[in-house]
Amino acid sequence: MKKYLLVGSALALLSAVPAQAAEILFTDRTAFNAAAGAGLTFESFETAQTGATVNYPGFSVTESNGTNFITHTSVNSFFTSATSDGANSIWFDDNGNSLATFVFDAPITAFGFDVAAAAAGTMTFSGGASGSFALGADTPTFFGVISDTAFTTLQFDMSGGPEVGFDALSFGAATVGAVPEPATWAFMIFGFGAIGGAMRRHRKTNVKVSYA
Repeated sequence: MKKYLLVGSALALLSAVPAQAAEILFTDRTAFNAAAGAGLTFESFETAQTGATVNYPGFSVTESNGTNFITHTSVNSFFTSATSDGANSIWFDDNGNSLATFVFDAPITAFGFDVAAAAAGTMTFSGGASGSFALGADTPTFFGVISDTAFTTLQFDMSGGPEVGFDALSFGAATVGAVPEPATWAFMIFGFGAIGGAMRRHRKTNVKVSYA
């Protein structure tokens, strides 16, 4: 009976662990694509648009808190290393407060794109995931994130830097599994230990010694 009580207690502890979003960040597109799996939507920003908000199939991008609109430019003139896709990218001139917000028509779990700035700096992001990563001067950097919790918004802040450009965006539902949180692992280990201990005690209490 004690064995079943301990097993039930272990399962109750596991179920009581609060669900927290787990994120995997990528700086390499090949690794991101391998983890995300097939079926992501790709956008190379070849359709020229200009405005505070630009719309593409499946999502929109809005520049806010500044005075400069998103516009198009030749990828070769902005991404001087020219490692991105197609003939165009989109960019905005950060005046110190500008934010670029991507809003998706349907929830996604994977987001990745090439991003570049006219000067080195740090890009912070928030929304469905949060954190920061470094940008080089005129050097395209791949940024990707996969989350086990679906989201519809990601916002990027250059932290007062100059022009910022985006290109070669991949987004959609990833096939990667959830990453257990450390607390979950701890409770799982405790639960397995409790089950093992109960089984050992149960075996000991049922040992019978007979004498010839």
